[in-house]
Formats: sequence, C-alpha cells, structure tokens
Amino acid sequence: MAAEPQDFEPEKLTAGVTWKWKKTHSDYPASEWTLTYYLRKDGATATSFTGTADEDSFLVTVAASTTSSYAAGVYDFIGVVSKAAEKFIVFDGVLKVLTNPASASAYDHSKKLQKTLKAFKILMQMHEVYMFKAVATSAMREAENSTKIIEDIFKKLSIKIDLISGKKEALMIANVFLNSMENLANNYLYVDVGGGSTELNLISKNKIIDTKSFKIGTVRTLNNITKDISWHNFKNWIENNSKLYKNIVVIGSGGNASKILKISKKNINEVISINELEEINSLVKSMSFEDRIFKLQLNADRADVIIPAINIYLKSLKYSKSKSFIVPRIGLADGVIRHIHLNNNEGQLLR
Repeated sequence: MAAEPQDFEPEKLTAGVTWKWKKTHSDYPASEWTLTYYLRKDGATATSFTGTADEDSFLVTVAASTTSSYAAGVYDFIGVVSKAAEKFIVFDGVLKVLTNPASASAYDHSKKLQKTLKAFKILMQMHEVYMFKAVATSAMREAENSTKIIEDIFKKLSIKIDLISGKKEALMIANVFLNSMENLANNYLYVDVGGGSTELNLISKNKIIDTKSFKIGTVRTLNNITKDISWHNFKNWIENNSKLYKNIVVIGSGGNASKILKISKKNINEVISINELEEINSLVKSMSFEDRIFKLQLNADRADVIIPAINIYLKSLKYSKSKSFIVPRIGLADGVIRHIHLNNNEGQLLR
C-alpha cells in the first residue's frame, strides 16, 4: 500500500529525497487543468515541475534525483494552471529547503551533540543531581557512526549513553503507563510519536499484549522519507492486533500530544473524540506556520511537525476502530526513571 501524500504544501522539504503532496483547487480541477510549480531562489532562473491528475486533485511528485540539485535555503514559488491557451497564477508562497542529513557532516553533528550534553551536565551539577541515565533512540539507532559518537561522548564528557532498541523504548513507555492509570479495565493502544519513530503498545486488562516500533516519525513524514512499507506494516500491525479487542482507547504520547491537548482545551486523561481531533487537524492545517506559533503558541520546532503527528494519531484511531483519544502526563523520560528505580538504581553517578 502506497503512503498517502500530504494534502498540503510542506513548508520545509529536504534536498535529496522524494517530495510528494496533493494540491486541490475547486475552480481548476485536475481533470481539466494542468498545474505547474515554478521555484526561484535569490533571483536565479526558476525551476519547474508539474503535478499529475488524481481525480480532481493534483498529485505533485518530485524525484530525489531532482531535489538533490536544490541548494538549502528559502525559495519563492508560484502555482500556474493552464488549459490550451489559458494560463493563470492561482497561488504563491515560500518553502524552505533543508540540507539532507545524509550529506551533512557527521563530525559537525557530533560536535553539536557534545556541546548540548556538556551544557546539560553543567545544569545537572548546578541542581546537585546525584544519579542520571542518558538514553538514545531512533536517530542514534540509525546513525552509521553511532558507536563512535557514543564512545567520543564518554571519553570527553564521562556520559554513558544507552542506545536502546525500539522494542525496549516501547516497553519502557508501556510499563510506566500501566503504573500510572487508576482504571485499566479498558483496552488501550498506546501511541508514542517521535521524530524518527513511533512506538505502539497494545494493552488489555493491565497486561501488555504486544509492542512494536515503526520507522514512522514526524520529521520523517515532514521530509517525505517514510517508506511505503513502513506505513503498510503500521496499518497491518494495528488492524491485526486490535481486531480481537473492542472499545479501544488510543493514548497519545510525546510532545505533540501535549500540544494537541492544549489546543483542545481538555484536561489530562480527558477524552478527545476522533471528530474533535479531526477538527483540530483542520484548524492547524488551515493556519500558516507563523500563525501556529503566535495564535496557537507553538514553538518553532513544533509548529511544523504537529501536522504529521496528528496524522499518525488519526491513522491509529482509524485502524484500531477507536473513537477516543486521551493524553496522559507520561512519556519515555518517566519510563527511564522507573527503569532506574526498579533495577537497583541502574543509573550513572554524576561526577
């Protein structure tokens, strides 16, 4: 099953990967018109690509071999529809092209991480932290030089990083959830959405039925680098594992889930219906990047990724045939703390 393209123009795109989205204009259906995008950066010669008809919408696909030639930066674009001798500019805007992480300097990223952890260590020392545990998840799991990065950090900062598997990450989250809820008579699908992966836990009557980690995250989705097979496996896993359980409640975890809760004006553990979540989705997608920051009070690093996050939650609801979405006040950090407590203070002493 092919991944569903986003039905909006991404505000940020990564060079060197395939770009894909849909565009619909009620006055110019794709069955009758041709849509061409023209991109220009810093007054240079414009480049163009054309959408293909998908019923009345235009499906825009730009191959990775083409996007790899785009330099990082801000591009102005216009959308032009044409039919025979008729031609009209129907929309314009800007999009930001990001450097492909695969081509970026691993050395620079490692140095930046070391600076961040050094600053964090100073904060722990200021607050007289006695014990801590550092864990790495999806991004580090997939980094080709993860072993060297972890070794360098330990040598220079004396911080030991535990590179946990996707399954262990999911179990840590699920176990802390089981111990945080007063009523676990229901069936739950716990969905923890991160930037690089999504962890799923099916829970019934206070027991973890199954757990799985998928390479589907907000940053991956935003940059159109989530593989079709990942979406296919995600859908199949939820449908196959949830079909024996009725009235499943989807639990949303992660920073984006907390922002969704804030937008909904609901309380912790208060049900958000699937219809309400769809309304939130429509609201957020209708707003510009700037409006999401100023009107919804989202941080700049959250204002773009919240849309793919909502999409993942909605798919989880749909595939599990759930109508209820709840946001608790727990996450991976709580799971790590519980893990330390239950494993004889299996943390690292701060020196």
